[in-house]
Amino acid sequence: MNVSFYERIANAGDDESLRDIFNSLNFSDGYGIIDRLKESDDAKDRIIKYVVYCYSYQSPMLKSKDVTENKKKILHKVGLSGSKVSELIIKNQDENINYFIRWWLEVNEDTDWALYSSGMDFVADQLLFVREGLHITYTGDDPKKAASFIKNVKKDSDLKAKAWFNADKAIERLKEIKKALDIRHEFLEGVVRKDVPEFFEGTINWAERQAKKNREKQYNESRKKDSNTALQKG
Repeated sequence: MNVSFYERIANAGDDESLRDIFNSLNFSDGYGIIDRLKESDDAKDRIIKYVVYCYSYQSPMLKSKDVTENKKKILHKVGLSGSKVSELIIKNQDENINYFIRWWLEVNEDTDWALYSSGMDFVADQLLFVREGLHITYTGDDPKKAASFIKNVKKDSDLKAKAWFNADKAIERLKEIKKALDIRHEFLEGVVRKDVPEFFEGTINWAERQAKKNREKQYNESRKKDSNTALQKG
């Protein structure tokens, strides 16, 4: 995962343009995907933040095992809850946004995470279909129409049963992928705590933390030296 890229976007201020940030990081091709949307620049930035929060391992907003619930919370956080595009986002029905999600997963170069997050979307879609009611109704006493209705009900029930089976089967595999991801990221977090920079080369936040640590160390050593000098004079 490109840690610095994630943090730069996730922590961008409301007064910052994500278009400018993407361009400065040489990711203008990624922003170009979202730029196809017939939305304001403000809405485009909110959609990008939604994707970043929803499709990044580091995101603190993926606590629920219910993917749809996570999506709704993130949409609320980025200010898209209740918007026209929010329903399309929840159901993965906007082609450009889906394309940007794929781009985001690819640019972060984590195949396991891409498999896991895409798989969770698949499971959510399958279960949503299972929970949906029939899109056809029948009232009346025409035997032919009644027979056709019953046939469609059976067909729909069979499809829902297959969708549930597909979701159940996928969940088992996704558990294995998630376990491997957690183990790997736990190791990487341990590396950060030990301050080994080569694993995160180019990460601005690591450099800033390291610089702050060095400044505090120098300040403390200076105070200790001044204190020792004062004691000697006393």
